[in-house]
Amino acid sequence: MLHNGAAKSSVMEKMSGIAESILERYCITDRDMLIVISTSGKNAVPVEMAQAATKRGIRNISVVSSAYFMDKKDTPLLYECSDMYIDNCVPHGDAVMEITGSDTKMGSVSTAASSFILQSLLLEGAELAAKEGARVPIYMSGNVEGGAEYNKALIAEYLPRIKHL
Repeated sequence: MLHNGAAKSSVMEKMSGIAESILERYCITDRDMLIVISTSGKNAVPVEMAQAATKRGIRNISVVSSAYFMDKKDTPLLYECSDMYIDNCVPHGDAVMEITGSDTKMGSVSTAASSFILQSLLLEGAELAAKEGARVPIYMSGNVEGGAEYNKALIAEYLPRIKHL
């Protein structure tokens, strides 16, 4: 949710009770799989999103860091609410570089690690589906010859299901 600003995103991800209404905006069925990415896995929206998906019979995978499992609190952590979790191995605090004269580290790695995991899941899923004979709709770069025209057909087909095309 960083596209709306980091400060706003940080507040919103902790707001209990909004996950269900977010999920309702999308055409996700029990034939789909939801991937919920939250390195800490302890904020309300990702946890409640996994719970709402499970309630609807939607399989869900979470991408979390096991470094945060020690932050156990009264409410469940994301990995406990998911059908399966993948550890992105991000250190607690999501910072890897010490800066001279500062007690605070910087250098977030969660976005890169989780993006790599997500792309790996999508690639493997596409490959397995193709081997089973399924048609795998692959969005093409709009910066290659014919890419924009090719994608128009995919957008027309999938826009009713994928709002952010």
